[in-house]
Amino acid sequence: MEDNGKYMNKFEFYYPKLKKKQKKFENMLAKLDNCKDEMQKLSIAQGALSFAAYNGTGYFYSTQLEKFYTDLAEQYDISSCNVEYKSNSFLHVMTTCYNVSGHTRVVERWIGQADPSQMHSVVLLNQNVEDMPELLRTNVKEKNGDFIVFNIDDTQIEKALKLREIASHYEYIILHTHMDDPIATIAFGTKKFTRPVILYNHADHMFWIGKSIADIVADLKGVTSITKPKRLVNNPYFLGIPLDDKVKIVSKEEARKKLNIPLDKKIVLTIGGGSKYFPIGKYDLKNSFTEILNKNQNSILYCIGPKKDSVPWRNFDKSILERVHLIGCIDYEKDYQFYLCACDLIVDSYPMPGYTVAVDAVTHNVPFLSLDNTLGQLDFITKTSGYCKNELELKEKAFSILNADHYSKEIAKEEQDIFYKENSKDAFNLKLKQLLEITPKQHTVKNLQSEKEPCDIDDSSVLVDIMYKRPKNYKVSIDKTGVCTKRQGIPHILEMLTYVKSFGKLKKIKLFNIDIFTICKKK
Repeated sequence: MEDNGKYMNKFEFYYPKLKKKQKKFENMLAKLDNCKDEMQKLSIAQGALSFAAYNGTGYFYSTQLEKFYTDLAEQYDISSCNVEYKSNSFLHVMTTCYNVSGHTRVVERWIGQADPSQMHSVVLLNQNVEDMPELLRTNVKEKNGDFIVFNIDDTQIEKALKLREIASHYEYIILHTHMDDPIATIAFGTKKFTRPVILYNHADHMFWIGKSIADIVADLKGVTSITKPKRLVNNPYFLGIPLDDKVKIVSKEEARKKLNIPLDKKIVLTIGGGSKYFPIGKYDLKNSFTEILNKNQNSILYCIGPKKDSVPWRNFDKSILERVHLIGCIDYEKDYQFYLCACDLIVDSYPMPGYTVAVDAVTHNVPFLSLDNTLGQLDFITKTSGYCKNELELKEKAFSILNADHYSKEIAKEEQDIFYKENSKDAFNLKLKQLLEITPKQHTVKNLQSEKEPCDIDDSSVLVDIMYKRPKNYKVSIDKTGVCTKRQGIPHILEMLTYVKSFGKLKKIKLFNIDIFTICKKK
């Protein structure tokens, strides 16, 4: 990767917008500090969390929000906080799991390739029961664990206390929670809880809550991680991403017949949520795809993830539009792996890279090209010829891969050799063993009050803002009661955050049209 200093003002034209958002976030924190009503404080805190997670503010954690939730955690007790736990047992805590996306694949693979002597359970804090991958259930069952789904209508406090009680029975707690989900921080933000907590940093590029309760942070990247410079975490451990050791490999011909893909064409595949491709000024991957297809008239582009009407895909040149297939989200356990087997080349998303996609490409022996970017890629990819310094190099290598079998095989072999040396099942489990050896045996809650968070606006903040950018339907305001109201067009933030006063002492706060707090603070 090139000198990271190069990226500090690559997107400088975008910084003024983020300065305004940074000020809004700081105003929310000021409102939280000045508010005296406990129920209203909960509303403001949740609004601030969600705002910082999905907007570029320069902040990647907040000492004030961490303290707010750990102070809240200390106010609630359970009767059986420190019971005997089963040795070699692991509780994976997720906000939500998905049939698509790499987030769930990591947990599936982690559990699936674990030693049979271990017990792995999963708890889902905010899950729609109709949308759960069967493989995750199966892997948990094979490791003699429990698959626990919380009632989606329970309050955050109720979920946190239930999580605290369940977690007390496990030797290790592993967090895979959403960035703006404070339930784990409320559950484990007290000195009364003693089991060690490992935070798997699956959203390294975003703001998240949980630094104060993490006994150790497990990073999926090493060289390009921002855990130290942006979050001031001194002890991150580079764990990486587990591979799929049950890869379904079929012949290219068989895969294409199943998917009704022409046998005589060169297939270029790209995979990622539509927002991962959102153009920043002149930086638009669509232009590279256009040139690749124009130069290779026998090629077809398949895009898994993006929708037809999303930016920038709807603006493809008409001359190649008939050779661009936007197939949206597909089920990982069904057609996804057939597409991997059917293609000749996989091109990474840009400006936001795809990490599990890189692993999937290599395990299916498909050459993978990724464009050098602010966030970098997984360490093993940055060491290969598939990591391109600029768009010209990306296009030239794509042309060579599509037209020279020996070069295609050379790239794929290089990526596989480096990957399996560092990320095989044995290598990942060895890193896991070393991680557990250095993980503190006793959980502690960190006091972050003396810290001053780094909050400089730079290109990392721009990418967060662009990735979750939703034109026209984004709105943020603070009403006269001091409550944050917001709307953002992403799947798990669909409804207005509202604060509702009811008759008598009972107060309710609605988040995503769910009563997240219907009880008063316990005395």
